[in-house]
Amino acid sequence: MAVVQPAGGRAIIQTTLNGALITIPPRRNWFIILFLGAWTGGWTFGGGMALRNLFEPGMPLFARGFLLFWLCGWAVALWFVGRTLYLQFFGQELISATRDLLTITRPGRWTTRPASYAINEVRRLRTAPSSGTAGFFRPQGFPGHGQGALVFDHGMRSVTFASGIDEPEARHILDFLRDQGLINEANLA
Repeated sequence: MAVVQPAGGRAIIQTTLNGALITIPPRRNWFIILFLGAWTGGWTFGGGMALRNLFEPGMPLFARGFLLFWLCGWAVALWFVGRTLYLQFFGQELISATRDLLTITRPGRWTTRPASYAINEVRRLRTAPSSGTAGFFRPQGFPGHGQGALVFDHGMRSVTFASGIDEPEARHILDFLRDQGLINEANLA
């Protein structure tokens, strides 16, 4: 009988000159990747045919207007699918911690922007219990779903981050940040 080996962590933790940088790679969902990849092929063909027909001579003005309207929706849908596929492969989350700032850069539905928080305003930094909503069509760690293994209070709002990792790895990251002196008991209480 084979003994199951303990799982390793997914996050890449690096010590920098003034703190730490934690990179969490995306958790891929191969069903979504394959489905959207095939869908993109058909969608691109359909858009190409619509573009070709848009410039056909003799097309009624109403039909041309509707086709132009449809192509705008086509382009938006293609952008969303392209962004989703991009995030499945390259949508990593970056967590940078210094003695002054906690910066979280996670991919969003529209763009990727960092959010920086003064470390002295970070309260109750803790692991988040698993929500149990992961599944075939709604995978855990899928960008844009607001899930995460770490959470803290910032004013009257909770900030959730570190999606794509499990609770034991989140505890390891908290221990690492505490051992490096980047967070203290005031941040945890």
